[in-house]
Amino acid sequence: MGRHRERVPHGSSVPYPRYFPAPPKPSQAKPKEGNLFEWHYVLEGPKDTVYEGGYYWGMLRLRATYPHSPPSVLMLTPSDRFKTGERLCLSMSDFHPESW
Repeated sequence: MGRHRERVPHGSSVPYPRYFPAPPKPSQAKPKEGNLFEWHYVLEGPKDTVYEGGYYWGMLRLRATYPHSPPSVLMLTPSDRFKTGERLCLSMSDFHPESW
């Protein structure tokens, strides 16, 4: 099965996982086939923002100790906001386990 394409601001495009329908729902998450510790999500860009019309792909990595330890959260779509493939600094992520 081919990879779908997503729209991102300024006309660029990046593939997102084939296990999401095209176009994806406004937001959804699914585990990677055969790996319940890796979840992929797609978020639709909010209306009235520079992200409107785009779909943004990211990943959650769960540890074997989940839910007793926080997940890693990563964005995989370039957006000029986050570095792709790097952990996000969020209070509910492994960047701040003391908040979990």
